Amino acid sequence: MIAYHGDATVKAKLLDGLAAHRASDAIVKGQYWRNGKGCAVGCTIKTMGGTTYDDHAQYETLIGVPQMIARLEDSIFEALPISDALLWPERFAQTITPGADLALVGWQFLDRLLLRAFARIDAQSPVHAACQPALQIVSAKSRGEVVSRYATRVASDAAGAARYATRVASDAAGAARYATRVASDAAWAASDAARVASDVAWAAS
Repeated sequence: MIAYHGDATVKAKLLDGLAAHRASDAIVKGQYWRNGKGCAVGCTIKTMGGTTYDDHAQYETLIGVPQMIARLEDSIFEALPISDALLWPERFAQTITPGADLALVGWQFLDRLLLRAFARIDAQSPVHAACQPALQIVSAKSRGEVVSRYATRVASDAAGAARYATRVASDAAGAARYATRVASDAAWAASDAARVASDVAWAAS
């Protein structure tokens, strides 16, 4: 899979369509595509002739971009102030070079995000230890290594256990609420990362 299928005219079509959506006040938050308006993902899929506007996997067939990156675009769009969100779809599309291989970008982004989150957690804590299998999966995927389905399942189970433990800790220790919330957020991220890795491994098997 290569970005824009290696064709600069595909990128130009997308940018022109997104600019037209912005100019006609058709870019909105909170819906993929409805009544002539949609979010970053919905407007992209609409522009490129797709039909299922909440299906991030269509990025792969329409513009050669992995669905993991499409989900990142979606999440960032929804979190931005509206003034920035209106420009985000075009900024996102403009950054991608036709012909680029983006297969590892999503995993590298997630790996860096998790490393930053876990830097705030005591390395001796049960949460830190329980999430290591999931973190190792993400790190391996960020380097393009093949990860087995069994390994991803173990990682997902470990991260899920950590998520449960941090929720219990948060309920029991109000004084440490901030610390456990940070740990819980990191555990959720690790669990989600392992789940995505597992889905990818199953699909590739």
